[in-house]
Amino acid sequence: MKNEFESYYKDKNPRPRWKILYGNAEDISGFALSELNAALGILLPYVIEFNRAEDCSDAETVDHPIIIGTPADNPLIAQLQAAGKLNIPEHPEGYAVSVGDWTAGGLRYIAIGARTPKGVLNGIEYFNSEIIGSEAICDLEKDRRTMLQTLPDRAVSETPVIGERGIWTWGYTIRDYRSFLDNMARLKMNTLTVWNDVPPVNFCEVIDYAAERGIRVIAGFHWGWGKELDLSDPATLDKLEKYVLDHYEREYAAFGLSAIYFQTLTEFPAENNEIAARNTRLCCEMVNRVSDKLLAKHPGLKIHFGLHAVSIMDNLELLEAVDPRISLVWEDAGMTPYCIDPVTLKSDTRRGWLNQLPDMPSTIAYSKRIARLRGGREFMMVAKGFINLRWDYFEHHRSYWMGGQLPQSIREKALENQALNSKFNMLWFRNYPEVLQFYREVLAENPRETQVTCLFEDGTLELTIQPSIALLAAILWNPCRKPEYYHRFFDNDFYHKTQR
Repeated sequence: MKNEFESYYKDKNPRPRWKILYGNAEDISGFALSELNAALGILLPYVIEFNRAEDCSDAETVDHPIIIGTPADNPLIAQLQAAGKLNIPEHPEGYAVSVGDWTAGGLRYIAIGARTPKGVLNGIEYFNSEIIGSEAICDLEKDRRTMLQTLPDRAVSETPVIGERGIWTWGYTIRDYRSFLDNMARLKMNTLTVWNDVPPVNFCEVIDYAAERGIRVIAGFHWGWGKELDLSDPATLDKLEKYVLDHYEREYAAFGLSAIYFQTLTEFPAENNEIAARNTRLCCEMVNRVSDKLLAKHPGLKIHFGLHAVSIMDNLELLEAVDPRISLVWEDAGMTPYCIDPVTLKSDTRRGWLNQLPDMPSTIAYSKRIARLRGGREFMMVAKGFINLRWDYFEHHRSYWMGGQLPQSIREKALENQALNSKFNMLWFRNYPEVLQFYREVLAENPRETQVTCLFEDGTLELTIQPSIALLAAILWNPCRKPEYYHRFFDNDFYHKTQR
């Protein structure tokens, strides 16, 4: 209730206006509210009022409410759920969005609810990209002011189809980790695999900031990758085991990570299938041996074994011998979405040596075999088709500071990248229906765990969200929609306006 000392509030924009009734404003929830406030600024010309939902009553409602939160922290979300107007899924990253009439007198409401703060953030990013960034676009200010009132009634309830969705990159190519992670959250991603020779000095800051965006950081380091090793030699195995165990304890144990990622001698094409089989057996034996020692000391740690199909060839079944506590993460198993160029025929890429499979049918068939391995334990892969590492300038690094570059240098790198990005964007637009089909068929094998991280090295995600990465992020959330649905992620207005 207002009193005489509040009479100085003068509304130059007439009411009813839109205001936000929230449940929580800390950590992930705080970032979610910040994202919503920023996106609403595209349409609304006034300072948007925020109120805790528990401090408000229906009798005082004179504005259109935007209701945000979980049933546990926002009583209005709980009321809408109880009334059957908000079908909140049980999945921790799922969300529900509802639009309808609020009370008599022509007031409308928008509600975004979920079980967890990450789910609420995902719901807000759905609203920002698909409604504000696509549906609500209009050119006249008078139309922008009233656009939200004219949204048709709706009840949306969504959960991700692929459990872990994110990015794989060398850490030093992240030039501004805050903006990088913000844009990952806008794409509803939840996993960042960061490969380093030595972790950055500020890795704790990066991990904490990622957690406030609902993103889990997985640290990657080599178990013989890039070395010439004879894994049949007992002395070599002893040295490699000691290196891995010592390196983890010295460089990573203190971070309390839930998972690590490694590669070993399973990257480059084998000379023939017989040699590939021998190498695969040796690698599996080494990986089991070292992992057993590591897990004996850190039993809760998840270990992701990154391998390339070109080094395994037709010997997938040999991987049945890998310790079930280890997850297999695949690269280079055919055409898009494995291929560095997002194409559907091997003849259309100049880097065909990375792919032993010639076309999409063979790529899908091979991946379905992957998804059936070890009783359908997992399907995990690194998707490609984006900017990747400039190997001409690459060097192995010592300890460094992640994400400390100036905006101007980031813009210069993005400008250098744009010609290639434009080419990739075009190829994604041409070939993404094939990617939809790929994921539909592979996921039909029902693997129990799913993860797709996009190889987005040197991609300057901190500056802008390219249409290609936005498209794949939408496909990873749900590849089962009609192809035309995904058009809204090409040059999305909300993503465009987040460009720095």
